[in-house]
Amino acid sequence: MKSLIFSSSILAVIVASTARSQDVCAVLGTKSSNACPDDALHERISSEALCRAAMRFANDDDVYGEAFGGSVDRSDRPAGCYRFGSWRFYFNKNTQGGKNAKSRPLCGNVTCVEEKSSTLFIGDSDIDLWDVRAAFPNSLNLGYSGYTCEDVLGEMDMWLNAFSPKQIVLVCGENDLGDRSASETFSYFKQIVAKANNAGASVLYLGTKPEPSTKGMHGDYREYDKLIFQFAKTGGTALAYIDVYASFETLGNENRLYADDRLHLSKSGYSYWVTWTSSMLSKPLCVAMRDGACVEERDAVTYTPTNAPTNPPTVAPTNAPTAAPTNPPTSRPTKRQNVEPTNAPATKTPSAASSSERIVHNVKTIIVSALLIICIYYK
Repeated sequence: MKSLIFSSSILAVIVASTARSQDVCAVLGTKSSNACPDDALHERISSEALCRAAMRFANDDDVYGEAFGGSVDRSDRPAGCYRFGSWRFYFNKNTQGGKNAKSRPLCGNVTCVEEKSSTLFIGDSDIDLWDVRAAFPNSLNLGYSGYTCEDVLGEMDMWLNAFSPKQIVLVCGENDLGDRSASETFSYFKQIVAKANNAGASVLYLGTKPEPSTKGMHGDYREYDKLIFQFAKTGGTALAYIDVYASFETLGNENRLYADDRLHLSKSGYSYWVTWTSSMLSKPLCVAMRDGACVEERDAVTYTPTNAPTNPPTVAPTNAPTAAPTNPPTSRPTKRQNVEPTNAPATKTPSAASSSERIVHNVKTIIVSALLIICIYYK
């Protein structure tokens, strides 16, 4: 009898551990269906913003921003959010919709998604490829590879109206600087911050990186960061800045910080971003961070988001620009096309390494839970 109870306890722990490892913010309906599961939790997703947020919880593997193909109006696709093929998601504005052999409706637990919306991660591929779920559980990753500050600005109203965030972690500008000047890019950046602040959200900007593959652009990178630093310390905005460029140089700017393309971040590079971002989000009076330490603070007595600090700081970022770039950047991801392909790709481009890591994590959780049961049983 004890053996039966013991086996049942282990089975219960395994089931519970597996359930906890899966997000229930969104589930996929059955193929060739136009209806959500009858589970009283998940309902049809009613907006593009919720669709793009919920799709990241839908697959067994990671889903990136590029998986969103756009909004459509079709009577032969499931109404609301749906997945076409194996990984491409769309939002169907047709309120009736219909069945399709290659499509499955994506249904959301809206409360679950909204509970994670206090912090929004918005921006380009550096945000898109960043798995923020473990370190920042009350957050949504809304990044999209290839996005510019102009692209981000164009969607700010949608995100702010849908989620009413308290804070936004922002990365944009590197993709702009291949086609426009630092000052022009900065003009879009200021408008993003203004929209966020006017909606009651503070902004934390992670600066440009000294990427080994884009050395010809580093002068523009530093000029752009300098404009943002000066704006943060004197502009009277709810804006903070992490000097990633100088901080990575302090670390030797080693290849281990980057993926194989020497453009995007590796797991090691992101580990520093997690540490620095966590620290900055807990320091509302810090204006700028470098090498993991706050180097500039606002005046706690006089500061408000609409007035400049009484004692403006005087230190500028290190490694100021010296010359305009002489070499074009390496190619970056293209922006999405709002057209559903005839045949959706069978697999997506990003590697499945993170999926394997998550499987290992789940197995470890099960083993630890089983060991705890054994200890309790034999105590």
